[in-house]
Amino acid sequence: MPGDGLVIEEVRQVLQRHLSPSAKMVLAVSGGLDSIVLMHALRLLREESGWSLTVCHVHHGIRGEEADRDAAFVEQEAHNIHMPFIGKRVDVPRQLQQGESQETGARRLRYQALVEVAGTVGAQVILTAHHRQDQAETVLMRVLRGTGVTGLAGIQEVRQLGAQRLIRPLLYTSRDDIAAWALSEGLSYVEDSSNSCKDYTRNRVRLELMPQLARQYNPKIVHHLAQLADLAAQDDRYLQEMAREAYAKVVTWYELDRRFAELDTLGLRALPLALQRRVITLVLEYAEPGVLWPFYRVEAVRSACVNEDSGISARSVGHGWSVVSRLGKLQLLKTADLYGRRDPVWNPVPIVTDSGPIVIAGAGYAVHVEESPHPSVFPAAKWETYVSCDAEPMTLRPWRQGDRIEPLGMNGHSRLISDILVDGKVPRDKRTGYPVLTSDEIVVWVPGLSRSRHYVVEPDDRRCWHLEVRKPL
Repeated sequence: MPGDGLVIEEVRQVLQRHLSPSAKMVLAVSGGLDSIVLMHALRLLREESGWSLTVCHVHHGIRGEEADRDAAFVEQEAHNIHMPFIGKRVDVPRQLQQGESQETGARRLRYQALVEVAGTVGAQVILTAHHRQDQAETVLMRVLRGTGVTGLAGIQEVRQLGAQRLIRPLLYTSRDDIAAWALSEGLSYVEDSSNSCKDYTRNRVRLELMPQLARQYNPKIVHHLAQLADLAAQDDRYLQEMAREAYAKVVTWYELDRRFAELDTLGLRALPLALQRRVITLVLEYAEPGVLWPFYRVEAVRSACVNEDSGISARSVGHGWSVVSRLGKLQLLKTADLYGRRDPVWNPVPIVTDSGPIVIAGAGYAVHVEESPHPSVFPAAKWETYVSCDAEPMTLRPWRQGDRIEPLGMNGHSRLISDILVDGKVPRDKRTGYPVLTSDEIVVWVPGLSRSRHYVVEPDDRRCWHLEVRKPL
């Protein structure tokens, strides 16, 4: 028969790519044809591999007596082949989240249960019986809903699920081969009556749309859609690697609690369009893990970068985040952090020595800079400082959310400028546009408040820069 030996070999090849001989696994078994075939294939492979396997059946709290029958059937099948069995029960109707369909909720709760069981038995791997037909259906559904290359990659052979890896050993196996192997082995299985219910989108795709496409357009539609997924997955992996490299160059996170990021707009715009979108997606996914960011949200951020003008603008991008276009940077920050803040009204000013007073228009500050011999006494006034000549070039600019300084005497520990402004009792309406002196984007001095440990004047320095900032009236 066409499936003889093929199923076993395909399962063996997939698992050998990803597992060590001592791997502990949890196998999700519904009792249907596919999962029963995978369970018996693993029964034949476990002696040669040394893998440890626990069978898990998740009862969803729906379908009444039929679901009870399925749970009892799987438990008995596992007992017959001497595999450990754990049954888990969830209550899908009661545990649905707001706006969640029963189909989506059942899937979410099923995976949660599998992760719990894997943790209980110390398993590193969870196995499911998705096959090539499932892959083709998934790709087609995503095309119908709208998708990109990542969506066309369909179901992944391996992905992370909590602390475990989720592996699908039958993903490249056709359902015809699975059914043929079950027949040749004389395997019994149960039918889930909900699989014939056309209230579910996937069922309609499987029962109506796919057969119609096969009859009227392409008898190999399943094969070609699965092949498309494989090609798209390879392209997607390559593009993601490139996007991660670009991400490291153009994105900076300033706070450990993921509240503020800055994107170099020139660097981002220099990237190909495909990488621009992927870098932005990586930023958004890091900002809000677990959120599926739709295309129009990603485009809102990209548009703010590409269409940046010389002014300052802010816009919401959803899920409590906003982007602010400012001074050649695109800042992503919590929308709540925008509340009560006004944007700076002056641009960064290069510090040019011996040029006389530098007046910052719109802020009222005047900066005096001159070359100086090594001071015999350092000033007590915090609006005056001496800086090593190594600090050139220097810039005076408005502080930005996420800016930090490593103050003198704190052994390299840093503080947020925002905290220093608060502790220094700077009035709220004076904080916006408050100046900081930087060298190579290192904050050297917060006039009137804090001096950094960087670029201090050393005992053997004969020359240095003397700076004084006069406060606005």
